[in-house]
Amino acid sequence: MRIRRTLAVVAILLAACEGLKIGDYQITADDIRSAVRVGQAVVKSSEDITPEQQYYLGRTVAAGLLTNHPPLVSQELGTYVSQLGECLVLFSEKPELFKGYSFQVLD
Repeated sequence: MRIRRTLAVVAILLAACEGLKIGDYQITADDIRSAVRVGQAVVKSSEDITPEQQYYLGRTVAAGLLTNHPPLVSQELGTYVSQLGECLVLFSEKPELFKGYSFQVLD
């Protein structure tokens, strides 16, 4: 239940970002819906696996994503996303994970 509440808070924060422009990128409603769907999938998929399994699953998914979507080269946006992610993690159900969190903006 707490994870769902955290996901709802994240969705509200993301919705507040709609239209926000950082550098040349503007956050859209589609970006927000996509982020919420990913969050829901992560919550569902992580129900019965260990933290170590979550870590390696995340690395596998990230490697696949990076194959088709290279990192966006924008230090300003990358810094913003990392800071936002670190703040959200503090209020999550799992503020500490096996090998920590990582945030990156993809092109």
